Amino acid sequence: MNTNNLSNKNSSVTSLTEYLEGDIWYLPQIPLFRQLIDNNKKKNYGQTVIDFTLIDNPVFRKEIRDYVIEELTSGHKSLLSFSHDWYRFKIIIRYLNTLSIGGSLLQYPYQELLQGFSRYLTDHNYSTIGQVRVVVETQTKKTYSIPADKIYEIRRIYQYVQKKHKKTIPEWEKDIWDVEALPFHIEKSKSRNRRTLNFTKILPLSFRIAAKQYILARLKLRKYSTVCDDMKALKEFSLFLQSNYRELTSLEQVDR
Repeated sequence: MNTNNLSNKNSSVTSLTEYLEGDIWYLPQIPLFRQLIDNNKKKNYGQTVIDFTLIDNPVFRKEIRDYVIEELTSGHKSLLSFSHDWYRFKIIIRYLNTLSIGGSLLQYPYQELLQGFSRYLTDHNYSTIGQVRVVVETQTKKTYSIPADKIYEIRRIYQYVQKKHKKTIPEWEKDIWDVEALPFHIEKSKSRNRRTLNFTKILPLSFRIAAKQYILARLKLRKYSTVCDDMKALKEFSLFLQSNYRELTSLEQVDR
């Protein structure tokens, strides 16, 4: 192993991270960016001011900023290419600013977030297809649609946040609980011996959050078999709301 190259790489990453603090970055102030511009024959670059304060939700803001830092310091993106990609991030940010629930991106199920973003792109006249490829296999033409770069990017952001939080997110904030991983003992009966409680089908999301809080409290006070019956009732109520009141976004809109 060339220790000089490794030392130079670590030094470059350290010097870069010094300029990536805060929520607003001025790329021309970063020596590495100026060097990339000097080495670029076309002398072209994208956005020079990267403003994460455009993201309303402070948790989203930190998650996306951390993702970008990871992409830059790992070498997956260069500062120059990122300056061109910032327009893509601003589209993602405008979509995220339409979401009503605070907290982490992980509050939103993966597929639900992607489907919502695809609808947003379509509604705002952005393409959801980046490229269409035709491949000939055994004399048969097959067409493959590749998602637009904006969809690819939001996928990577979500997967990064998911990976980062996998070991640190509390069990009771997940959508599927392993009850044996909760920070208190639960006595399961032989008839109700399952380990998991699944909240993924409880909608809308505001109802799911309230249901988690309710079930967490019930687990500390009631028998596990009783809580399983509670979960069944919550799912049935959720199904009723989805079937008859799809316009509801909050439990506060429900009256007697």
